Order: sequence, then C-alpha cells, then structure tokens
Amino acid sequence: MLYTIIKKLLTIIISLSFVSCFGQSENEYAIETSDITNFWIAFDSIKNTEDKAKVFKELYHNKASKLFKEQLDISPDMQDIRTYLQSFEQYPKFWESLRKPTMDMHGISKNIQACYDKVENIYPKFKPGNVCVFLTPMVFQGRVHEGKTILMAAEMNAPLSEIDLSEFEEDMSFIYVNNIQSTIIHETIHLQQKYEAKNVLSACIKEGSADFLAELFYGQPFKSPAYDYGRKNESKLWTEFSKELSSEDWSKWLYGASETDKRPMDTGYFMDYMITKSYYEKAKDKNQAIKQIIEITDFNQFLKDSGYITKLKK
Repeated sequence: MLYTIIKKLLTIIISLSFVSCFGQSENEYAIETSDITNFWIAFDSIKNTEDKAKVFKELYHNKASKLFKEQLDISPDMQDIRTYLQSFEQYPKFWESLRKPTMDMHGISKNIQACYDKVENIYPKFKPGNVCVFLTPMVFQGRVHEGKTILMAAEMNAPLSEIDLSEFEEDMSFIYVNNIQSTIIHETIHLQQKYEAKNVLSACIKEGSADFLAELFYGQPFKSPAYDYGRKNESKLWTEFSKELSSEDWSKWLYGASETDKRPMDTGYFMDYMITKSYYEKAKDKNQAIKQIIEITDFNQFLKDSGYITKLKK
C-alpha cells in the first residue's frame, strides 16, 4: 500500500515538473520586468564612479534576464554601453523623468492581459507570447523575438504626460502619442502572423495591418508623422509606393532608415494600413476579414481584393 502511494506521488511530481518546463497549456505566458529595476540600480550606481561603462555593464547587462540577454546577443546597438552613457549625459532630465513611469511598468500584467483578451475575443486562433520589458538607449518601441516573445522598450512607451522632452532639439512627442496598449496589441498581432516578409508589399502589410488591427481592437486612431504625412499626400505616396511593391529592399518605407528629406520615416506603415482598412471596410463578414488579414498568404491578391486602388482613383 505504501509503495503504491509513493509511486503515485512520484508520478505526480514528475508530471508537475514536465508542466513547469513545458507549460501547462499553450495559453500560458511569462512577463519579465526585472531588468527595469536592474537598469535603475545601474543608472544610480554610475553617478559616483569613474569607470561608468564597467559598472553599468556589470549591474545591467551582466544581470540581464534570459529574455533580455537573448536580445542583447543579437543587438549591437544595445551591446555598446557608450550609447547609453552618451544619452544619459545628453538628456539627463529626460532619463530622470523616466524613473517613475518605467518602474510603474512592473504592473504591466493587467495591460497585457486586457490586450490579449481583446485580440482573443475576435481572433479565436489567438496565441499569447511571453513579454519582456527593459530599457534601451531609445533603440525601438516594441518588437517580436523569434515569433514567440514581445520585447518592449520601457523608455519608449512611457506616458507623454510624465516625461520631460525639453532637452531634445526636435519634437519627439510623436513617439509617445499612442497609448502603451496600442504597442502591446500591435506586437500581439505580429505574434499571430506566421508569414515572412519577402518584398515591400508583404513587409509593409505586416506592419500596416498590425497598426490597423491595434486601432480596431483598442478603439483609438493610430498617430505618427507618417500618418499625418500620408493623409495629406496619399495619392502621391501611392504612386511612389506602387512602383516598388516587388522590391526586396523596403528600407525606403520601413524603420529608422526610411526617413528622407521629402517624407518622414515609416510611410510604409501608413500605406498598408490604408490597404488593410479598405479590405476590412469592404468585407461583409468582419470577423472573417480579421482572420484573413492576420493569415494572408497571397499579398497581391489581398491588395486586389481590398479595392484600395479603385477607391483611391475615385
């Protein structure tokens, strides 16, 4: 009898260990925010030391959580401690103002769960992902790592009302005009998208559709200089954009390098936001349209079915 009981207990323990390693269900996810605290310990510790780079590296990068460490290993722009130190020296008021709003992000779990719920309610095949929040030298706002983890830069997602931008020569407020929920939902959509971008059209649809669905699910219009510019120059922008749909180089349309003298960066987001919006508005079954937007396989057909080009010519 005793042997039987012990055998059952061992079976339970082994089962629990398996669950711990592999997750009890596919809808479980982890939230990692320890790097926020490590950052501020490092930030304060370098104030009274000469070897700032060494101390900051030891207290921040060397203590990185597993998820943050994975990102550091592939991000030269975050590996170089000098980029942090130069920014601290150049924008001291800005960084100090970030302390409270970024520390508040230890409580981000409610925001994440609320955003996941919004997406799951409309997209039944929803899969959540782990979330890691840390501070970068203003490198990015949010991104998805290996299709399963949302990475969020805390300093780029703080509420505009709580930070000091007075030291910047240019207007940086546009980075903070969208609520943090918009970032979470945008990246959550990327978690659901299983396709790889291969050309300008597919790369921009991947980003523009995530913007559109973030707006749809959260209920607030997406804002940025790219959208302001796009709404004023839509026809002209489409003429330029349509010539490069098959190009494998989307550097003119997406991400930091896409800014030119003529237009702001990320106008590709706006272009395919409008295509996705047109597709959704044309669809009779809205829930099915959302599924099709997330699961696009033929991007040229998607563009055609959207009716965007015809709509633009009217």
